[in-house]
Amino acid sequence: MCFLMLVPSALLFLFPRQSNGPADRSSREEGAPPECYQAERRGPTFVHEPPRRVDFSNSTGATVACAATGSPEPRISWTAADGSPVEDVRGLRYARPNGSLVLPPFRAEDYRQDVHATVYRCAASNPVGAVVSRDVHVRAGGPQHELFASMIRHDGCARRGGVEEFV
Repeated sequence: MCFLMLVPSALLFLFPRQSNGPADRSSREEGAPPECYQAERRGPTFVHEPPRRVDFSNSTGATVACAATGSPEPRISWTAADGSPVEDVRGLRYARPNGSLVLPPFRAEDYRQDVHATVYRCAASNPVGAVVSRDVHVRAGGPQHELFASMIRHDGCARRGGVEEFV
């Protein structure tokens, strides 16, 4: 038989100890409660910590994996370099339930520095503790023609950084 006990910020499973003979039986007969043990609780540790750097192109996108173990199971979240929570940005960034941060392929004109060239951190937490990953520097780049192709004007000039260049 298992008993579940809820304590603020903890979940304990208590199991009666198996009887080892007459001594155990006599103590129970005298009204003593059976001896129990507590399920092991562990703070989170990374199973897969994200890399320090993720370079990708707008045509491929990127998935940054983050996974942790602990008891109870940790919750994975992503933060920006300043510690603020990373929110989903429709079509540009979202977190999967498995803890991965996804930066899907995007059109050059949808590039955002705060999404595609920034620093993220993965955090794993449970009631026992928390861990935070190293900084993950992401950068959308690759051949310049991928990001700037949509900026080519019909007259054969390209505008990059406010300077017109002939193509």
